[in-house]
Amino acid sequence: MTELKDKHTGIYIKNMVEKVLEKYNFYIQQIYSITTDNGANMISFVNLLGSEIEDEVIEMENENFETRDHFEDGVFFDHNFSFNKLIGIRCAAHTLQLAIKDYKKRRFQ
Repeated sequence: MTELKDKHTGIYIKNMVEKVLEKYNFYIQQIYSITTDNGANMISFVNLLGSEIEDEVIEMENENFETRDHFEDGVFFDHNFSFNKLIGIRCAAHTLQLAIKDYKKRRFQ
């Protein structure tokens, strides 16, 4: 767990997520989707990270480096495979909670 000490902007959250990924030896290209609430900062974070993933994939493709795919313990490893599009998923439970809160606010005021 990493404590966020600065203002929770999209850029700050993206930078902190990248640090955590690096700490645990994950690559940004291994991320397929991120589920967040509907906050503008979270949507911005997902868009920023998605743009970075797309840029890195293009850079990798342009390098034309060759790696050897192989089987290890019956599992096929494709070293050239990466997701090139990050999917941002807005949490359905949070969206429902906001809708109910809005309904109650309008109904009972």
